[in-house]
Amino acid sequence: LGREEEMIELKRRLGILRETERSGPEQVLTAVRGWPGIGKTATATMLARDSDITDAFPAGVLWTSLGPSPNLLSELASWGRALGTDEILRAPTLKEAAALLASLIRNRKMLLIADDVWEVEHVVPFREARGEQCSLLITTRQPGVVNGLSLSEDAIYNLPALTEDRALELLRILAPTVVAEHSDECTELVRDIECLPLALDPKS
Repeated sequence: LGREEEMIELKRRLGILRETERSGPEQVLTAVRGWPGIGKTATATMLARDSDITDAFPAGVLWTSLGPSPNLLSELASWGRALGTDEILRAPTLKEAAALLASLIRNRKMLLIADDVWEVEHVVPFREARGEQCSLLITTRQPGVVNGLSLSEDAIYNLPALTEDRALELLRILAPTVVAEHSDECTELVRDIECLPLALDPKS
């Protein structure tokens, strides 16, 4: 909800917009950066399921969510299993695991997504595994990750908060009776939490 412009911009950075849209050069690695709860994972999920993405990356999307202390070998192995092999789990080093995954991906056009990256070194094996026809997209709350990767300005996308109207619309979907009965208070709430989507979800 309310991420139409962001989706267009991310697809532009991936270089896959249809001919009727403005296009740009394909990014090898794109980083989506933003506050906790702003909707990075939700936006990446929408992107992974978008029809333009499925058309542009016919071999599919590989997804992992890392967090602060990931088992990187296990994450690479799960991608290997998705591609039909358990060989990666038996690799003696992380570098060799990344090389094995790279050999599987080499001739496939895929979008690789590493969600919730906390450390620069956590990106390295996925960057090494990326095939020439693939794009890698990461999401992170950590400014140091983006700085440490030495990305170009166009490779970094700072995901904005929802607009106030969109945040109210989301709250109305989640709690229609409350918004109908307490409109002014809900508007004040949305402003107080700076329109963060996760903060609006009563299940979070």
